[in-house]
Amino acid sequence: MWTCEICGRTFRRQGQSHSHNARTKEDAFRGDKVKWLPLYENLKARAVERLGPFSEYYPSVGVMWKQTSTFAEVKCKKDVMEIAFYSDRLHPEREPTRWLQTSTNRVAHLISVKDDRNFETILNWIVESYLLTQK
Repeated sequence: MWTCEICGRTFRRQGQSHSHNARTKEDAFRGDKVKWLPLYENLKARAVERLGPFSEYYPSVGVMWKQTSTFAEVKCKKDVMEIAFYSDRLHPEREPTRWLQTSTNRVAHLISVKDDRNFETILNWIVESYLLTQK
């Protein structure tokens, strides 16, 4: 583990690139994005029930959920809230809005939501992502 001397955040990789911009939840949900705050709080509360407490970071866009390393991200767009979680391989059956190979053994799956209808399924995937960071 490596800790940045400037911002105090910890990372798995030495010298991990990141932003030092100190942001808050208010910054992440400013302007048009404020409409997504209740849905975000709903998702977070349900995640905490399943996983216990975890850290939230507010990079230049959205919110990152982190324990040992980042296991989920939430970004608020104009018309949707985008939830990202990680897996060791691509799962096309999960029908991600899009996906991104972030490293040899990590694939980010991005799911767009407008309500909490699919939260239980998405939370199962977030739990899998969380467990992946514990290995």
